[in-house]
Amino acid sequence: MKKIFKAATGCVMLLAISCSKQPLGTPQLVNAQMTENINRAAINTGHYIGERFGGGIIFWMTPDSMHGLIADTTDLGAFSWEEPSAYTQTNATGTRIGSGKSNTRKIILAQGKKGSYAALECEKSERSGYTDWFLPSKEELNKLYLRRFLVGGFQKHEYWSSSDANNDGNVWLQLFELDGAQGIGYWGAVVNVRAIRAF
Repeated sequence: MKKIFKAATGCVMLLAISCSKQPLGTPQLVNAQMTENINRAAINTGHYIGERFGGGIIFWMTPDSMHGLIADTTDLGAFSWEEPSAYTQTNATGTRIGSGKSNTRKIILAQGKKGSYAALECEKSERSGYTDWFLPSKEELNKLYLRRFLVGGFQKHEYWSSSDANNDGNVWLQLFELDGAQGIGYWGAVVNVRAIRAF
């Protein structure tokens, strides 16, 4: 497991704060429930989790199956969370589903469009002909982790969220292996980035 260290010297640290695990229960019951939910979504909207749609793969849908989140099929690369030479407070502290897009806008508004950093790379992406990609929030990233095998192409390392943990450059990230521990990394660390978009 790759670790990120943060110390007074400017090194970076991964602090395991919480873990996100697969749902409890027997695999048969869990898979049956997931299949039922996917089938219901397909009946209501014609779309379903795991579908190739909108430039990527649907990995989450609302309870009414009318909206959802799409993951790009490949990583954009590995980048620092913000423009390395000039960190400023971003107020990109939203963690819930639906806050990734606004977080991404806040980060770019604070940091500008120079250099190369996670949120800006998502915003600049034109993968599959779409220009509305963004960096997922903490909870959006966790949903993506839970569907990592369905989406595919992930590294067994950390991925950035767009959620600034305490508005001082300590940012939520998630390990895409084992139990999917979510933790805090320092904004200057170079970490994997997977863009998502909404429909």
